[in-house]
Amino acid sequence: MKKSRIKLFFLVFVFAVGFLLGSSGLKEHSRLVNEFAECDRYPYVMEKYEQSDRYRCYVKQIILVTKKLGPKEAIAMIDNYRELDQQNSISEARCHNLGHHVGTVAAKSGYSQETIIKECGSSCVGGCLNGAVHHYLFRGDPISELENFCSIPQNDTALTYTCYHGIGHALVEYTMIDLVASMKQCSLISSPEGREQCGHAVAMDYSVSALAPNPRLPRNVAEFCHNQDSMIKASCFEFAGFIEYSRSVDIESAFSVCRQVELSYQATCQRRIAEAAVQRYENKLNLLIDECSKGNEEEFYNCAIHTVQVFRNSVTQDNTFKPEEVCQKLPSKRYLECMSEIADISDSFSIGFEK
Repeated sequence: MKKSRIKLFFLVFVFAVGFLLGSSGLKEHSRLVNEFAECDRYPYVMEKYEQSDRYRCYVKQIILVTKKLGPKEAIAMIDNYRELDQQNSISEARCHNLGHHVGTVAAKSGYSQETIIKECGSSCVGGCLNGAVHHYLFRGDPISELENFCSIPQNDTALTYTCYHGIGHALVEYTMIDLVASMKQCSLISSPEGREQCGHAVAMDYSVSALAPNPRLPRNVAEFCHNQDSMIKASCFEFAGFIEYSRSVDIESAFSVCRQVELSYQATCQRRIAEAAVQRYENKLNLLIDECSKGNEEEFYNCAIHTVQVFRNSVTQDNTFKPEEVCQKLPSKRYLECMSEIADISDSFSIGFEK
């Protein structure tokens, strides 16, 4: 009987301690979220968000929490704040960028690779892994070591692919937008899926288009893509026009490059041109549609339709841009097809475009 009482007392004691620790942990987590939310005392600046005091405050708090408590707590803090944030000022793209700081600081602070890849895997995943890979690459780790890092989560395909994608983005920055050198490094990855993900990230990296015109990009993009590894070639074909426009800022040259890739990728290639061109036409998307019209009917259609998609994803939207008016500028036989596709874009994001 006495032993039973001792056992019962011990179980109650363990439960009480666990409850107190859990309660303490919740209070600490709540405190972190509240401190993160205090950054909202600074104004929300949409146009230059990542240069704003609010964003800098977010980053400062993320660095402190990651160093002290690790990536898991930092990611959880961002996650819980996003649930409270009525302005939705931290979009998925911004979550990615904030996550980049988590991964970089965690790697610099000496957290193990196993810990980082496990604790990055809840939210802002791509950014967090990208940040860690970025640090490893810049400290001199060879591509084989980066592949070993990405191979840690053996039963999580999505996480592994995201990690390989992060290698591609890190390579573009490391090589200072040298696509030839970056693709060459991607081709050294032994995993076919790893090469594919790495190559896709290199081809579509938006820093490529941000510096347009960029004469450092391959002069003959179609030939460059045709010469890539079989697992990289598809992504290169998809973004061939994007790369050419980023190099020359000449949409007719970009359309010409798309005509030289494999037929099955030409329509996507034509659409991606709009993503490269939008950097130059932000808040003036009607001018981008005029640029799209320099192509033939099919090129015009694909470029114009993707401009609508770009409009939907844009942080700063052009209030003068009416997606339905795009369809009116196309040949009449494409009008219904255009309206249908615009409706699909609208429905897929649960939004209603202004008419």
